[in-house]
Amino acid sequence: MTKNQQHQPKKMTKKPAAAGDRITVTALQKAAIERLVALKWNKNTYDVWKLGASMCFYRQMDLVKGAMCSYCLNSENALRWADQNKIYVSTSDYEGWSAACYEYLTVSRTLVSIVQDIQELFQAQPKDVERPTYIKPKPIANEADYKEILKDVASCKENSTTCESGQASIAKVFAMSVLPRMDLENFKITKEVVNLILHMDEKPEPKKKSRRLDYLYENMESSQNRVLQSAKPAEPA
Repeated sequence: MTKNQQHQPKKMTKKPAAAGDRITVTALQKAAIERLVALKWNKNTYDVWKLGASMCFYRQMDLVKGAMCSYCLNSENALRWADQNKIYVSTSDYEGWSAACYEYLTVSRTLVSIVQDIQELFQAQPKDVERPTYIKPKPIANEADYKEILKDVASCKENSTTCESGQASIAKVFAMSVLPRMDLENFKITKEVVNLILHMDEKPEPKKKSRRLDYLYENMESSQNRVLQSAKPAEPA
């Protein structure tokens, strides 16, 4: 190396940005991120949700159980299952459900909205960041419309005579299921987002190599192998 070469400054080569570093943020994702940034979390929200969930989900299961049992009773069957497209729900059912689920409903929209926004936040990350499987969210009522729904639910739980007039509104959050309608429609999103967040800091455990276990897992996951097949007859020698 010559003396001139020793004093010559090194040329810095700029590394080109990887394709995964370029992020395109859509208007939907931007709005979701802004809502999350402006979010002021109230611990009471979770406390209300936790207590309300127990009451509401038990009531949901009772309704489903009652509906299934009614199919076997002639008098109930003719009433509840007369329409092939929908099951009949009485005003007393709506009243009991409204009383059990009202508190839960006061916070469930907030929590479902947060989960939907977190899903959009993950989509705005670089491609090499682990993210939940994207599921198109079901539209939920805006705050103004949701307040009107809650008014009808509150009226129904206090006075069953108002349940019929508020039925169209209540049906937006009611479902003949083990989950209320918003939770039911957003169940897959909630499952994907929450499971990823809860296990983000966990390092994947090294998989133990076992030909026997691998063989069993492959057979369990294959729907074709769930059917017992008769042994092939021995080929003649």
